[in-house]
Amino acid sequence: MVLGGDLSDDFALSLKMHPGLSIEEAKRKFKEQQKLNARQRKGPKIRR
Repeated sequence: MVLGGDLSDDFALSLKMHPGLSIEEAKRKFKEQQKLNARQRKGPKIRR
């Protein structure tokens, strides 16, 4: 399967893992997952 050169490897992998999704739905799910991953990397906020 050849994907456009402007797609990131992570997004291309996400598309391969969910072949039944439309591009729009796949983009939405991918962005949600990226946000979740970023929150997990940051860890809890410590307020002073």
